[in-house]
Amino acid sequence: MKIRVAIVEDEKTYSNALKKIINFQDDLTCIVQFFNGKDAIENLEIYHPEIVLMDIQLQDMLGTDVVKKVKPTMPDSKFIMCTTYEDEELIFEALKNGASGYLLKDESMQKITDSIREAAKGSAPMSNLIAQKVLQFFQKKQNAERDLETLTEKKPRL
Repeated sequence: MKIRVAIVEDEKTYSNALKKIINFQDDLTCIVQFFNGKDAIENLEIYHPEIVLMDIQLQDMLGTDVVKKVKPTMPDSKFIMCTTYEDEELIFEALKNGASGYLLKDESMQKITDSIREAAKGSAPMSNLIAQKVLQFFQKKQNAERDLETLTEKKPRL
């Protein structure tokens, strides 16, 4: 049985390239494409995709907002952000809203198709640069918490 993939991407050339590569795979099939967030929100659930490749900067809204709105009604679907944005705030907003992975568009098509397969098996695929940013964020947070623990309480002067 093929893994059913939906694409939400407003750049039609890139979206069509993704569709061709996905449909070229023996185990993947692109079942629908949306070119804006409004159409995705209104219709995505109808198709029951296993994987949704989601752009962040759509013409009409942020892909993170699309994920936030449709993920509760599609709990079994995995959303992989596929974008040019490396901004930490957007990465964490996407993950907080229910994204299962985060890929940069400059990844090879092989990496993207492998990531679809990984996500379908329950993994959280990420571009190496994104994974490094996530690790650095948590390491900084852990170090800051450790630094707070080492502070001694100031005794009031009498």
